[in-house]
Amino acid sequence: EELPTEVARQNPEAPGIFQAYGIELPTGENLEAELDGEWKKGKYGFQLDVSYFHVDIPQTADGIEAYLSSDMIKGIGPVLAHCIVEKFGKRSLYVLDHTPERLLYIHGISETKLEKIQEHFGTGAYHIIRENPFRLCEIKGFGFLTVSDE
Repeated sequence: EELPTEVARQNPEAPGIFQAYGIELPTGENLEAELDGEWKKGKYGFQLDVSYFHVDIPQTADGIEAYLSSDMIKGIGPVLAHCIVEKFGKRSLYVLDHTPERLLYIHGISETKLEKIQEHFGTGAYHIIRENPFRLCEIKGFGFLTVSDE
């Protein structure tokens, strides 16, 4: 969907760049997300009050690294995300989903750290969330409005 004219023109140095705000929005560079909400005029121009978002599962190594280092996967920060993608490349999400024990080959991931990562990513989490995003409601910080598309 195209941006409202006022939004597209409000920043001549970076056309189409705007601020979005909402609960539990993902952060990180190179993340692609679909946002839905209501445009509101604020002190600094038009902003999107996000009522729904969906993060696309990345297919590139850079996208996977951004996804893993975002605040969506607890226990993995930017450095660890880089190490995981450096080791497994585009197969990183597959490894997390199907053979997470292979993460133990990465310096900085201990058995305890792996358990924490699995608590948030979980066995089969990628497929579970894809089939039933409302399962995210089971995680602290995710509510019905965050995961629903209504």
